[in-house]
Amino acid sequence: MALKDGSEALVARISFSGELAYELYVPAGQGEAMMDMLWPEASRLGGCLYGLEALGTLRIEKGHVTGAELDGRVTIRDAGLGKMASSKKAYIGKALQDRPELLREDRPQLAGIFPKDRSQTFNGGALLCRPDEGEGFGEGWITAVTHSPALGHWIGLGYIAGGHAAWEGRVLMASDPVRGGLVEVEIVSPQMFDPEGERMHG
Repeated sequence: MALKDGSEALVARISFSGELAYELYVPAGQGEAMMDMLWPEASRLGGCLYGLEALGTLRIEKGHVTGAELDGRVTIRDAGLGKMASSKKAYIGKALQDRPELLREDRPQLAGIFPKDRSQTFNGGALLCRPDEGEGFGEGWITAVTHSPALGHWIGLGYIAGGHAAWEGRVLMASDPVRGGLVEVEIVSPQMFDPEGERMHG
């Protein structure tokens, strides 16, 4: 699209947040003019602006991964993105992903995390341990934590051995020996809010 002064703007229908969202790209000197033009129209249509903190909350609620979850130890399958990989053509990592170690059923897989007591919170970086094992490597780890206004309590993303279905209905401990404290947590699906994507496709 073109701005009033003839500058070009790129509009992208992107939903990293899991919501119906757009990104607009303009030359650096046109940012203020774009906001002056955009904000009255967005307000009139019921739209809103949101920053990085809100974006982080939205993406955790939806189970969208970032560098916090993609740390070099996990595969595309572990992160729940296996369906995005082609079964018909080569891509970087295709040969490696079928090695036995990367196909183990107990590999850590992306999961959502709730505190058992919804008034409590836990820390990113905490280990997920069985109740009788407060030390060691645990069964997984927490990568991201936020308060979810939509759900009304703290939530997190992380990895758990065997995936969330293997731990459904069982209690684990978020163990944080450096900062102190043990918090009982439940393992849930990483898609903690709007799992069908109705808002994104609205």
